[in-house]
Amino acid sequence: MPGESMIAIAPIVGLVFNALVQITAIHILRSSITLSILIGAICGLAGTSLLLLLGHRDNISSYVELVDTWCVGILSYAALAMGFWSFLNLNITSLRIRVLRTILSAGGKMSFAELEKCYSPAERIHRRIRRLQLGGQIEIEGGRWRLCSWQVLTIARGIELLRALVFPASDRGL
Repeated sequence: MPGESMIAIAPIVGLVFNALVQITAIHILRSSITLSILIGAICGLAGTSLLLLLGHRDNISSYVELVDTWCVGILSYAALAMGFWSFLNLNITSLRIRVLRTILSAGGKMSFAELEKCYSPAERIHRRIRRLQLGGQIEIEGGRWRLCSWQVLTIARGIELLRALVFPASDRGL
């Protein structure tokens, strides 16, 4: 692979390496989510740096050009890694925000028992079914729910596949 192409794809390859290492760490090494994210980010950074250096090895015209290329490549990788981290953190953060909003709407104070009622498995299913029904994605027919949107089913299966790859079963509520 020519040096310029290697330099161009280095941040993307680093991101792929980040994701693969994170998935490996969480599933095979059974590390915590935080540790697996950190290990993945460091390995992705190392992979990006290595590809940037390998891409520059044959045509180093100046030290300034090497530093410039390395900075752009690392910043590009950092932006991609931040997006991946945001994807991983989105599920956890959204529940935290929802809990805080519930406490705020209750006047700023709420017992744990009251919170448990709001976030019981039955309550979560009720809210999701209501949202799907209001969105026209499901309807009740003969006492049973019927799917009205194949697009939603396709998206749901894709997201579940991604979650299965990234999070261990214990963190997906299984």
